[in-house]
Amino acid sequence: MSRPVLRDQLWGIVRMARPLILLSTFSSWFLGVAIAYGSGYAFSWISFASGLIVLLLVSSSIHLVNEYADYETDALTRRTAYSGGSGVLPSGLVPRIWAMNVAIILAVSGLLFQGAAILVGLHPPEALVIALVGTAGGWVYSLPPRLAWRGLGEIWNTLMGAWLLPYFGFVQLSRSLAPWVLVAILPVTFFAFNNLLAITWPDREADAVVGKNTLATRLKPRTLKALHGSCILLSFAGLTLSGLPPLVVRSSLIAYPVMALGWYTYTRREVSKSTIWALYLLIVAQTLAWFYLGIRGIV
Repeated sequence: MSRPVLRDQLWGIVRMARPLILLSTFSSWFLGVAIAYGSGYAFSWISFASGLIVLLLVSSSIHLVNEYADYETDALTRRTAYSGGSGVLPSGLVPRIWAMNVAIILAVSGLLFQGAAILVGLHPPEALVIALVGTAGGWVYSLPPRLAWRGLGEIWNTLMGAWLLPYFGFVQLSRSLAPWVLVAILPVTFFAFNNLLAITWPDREADAVVGKNTLATRLKPRTLKALHGSCILLSFAGLTLSGLPPLVVRSSLIAYPVMALGWYTYTRREVSKSTIWALYLLIVAQTLAWFYLGIRGIV
């Protein structure tokens, strides 16, 4: 095998890890870190770095598994920055089995690293439990029982990526279990569900051909829009009723008009970019607010 071909294949594996989506995964986890710091827990760069390594290894393995499982539908769909896969496997650049083999290596490496971080006292033992649940949850999204193919993908992905992941970041840094955090991140969780509605919409035809039953393939557009609008209302209710610090609430308000625009464009356009950016805007706003509270020692 020539060096240029091997180089292209290695770059293909990196592309299958979906760096852009990894950035959104990081932002979700980082929100949990910010909540811990804003709640009065000391920030540790070593704890942060080790947690980040675990996150990147495990998340990359999940993305590679998704690429492996969605080979057929990715070959049919029109790719966007957020949907349709990386296109590496359908192109033939990398053998399909490589995706699964690398995914196994990354998952095992991430879990072993998490265990090592616990042994040296950087993270609590519960962090490994959450990492195991998150890894297994990410894999069964694409592999048997293939929840993404049974109409459960959007809900499951939301729970794993927008509800459990921030809590993972919180637990790693704080070394504490705090159930109130699971309530505090509900506004972001409901926005994340809308984000998944938006990124599965462009794939609806290809998914239907291969039998992947997403909500976009099973529900009428008006029903999908009703779900989208309901999540905006539920997110706002969680924001105002969950007892979040006033600064976090005020900072979050900037994202709701953008998500309302996302509701208007959803199903009208192939990609509702406003829905996607509203989620990121909410995460960034809350992250900055929590870090400001931590710096000032207000909470």
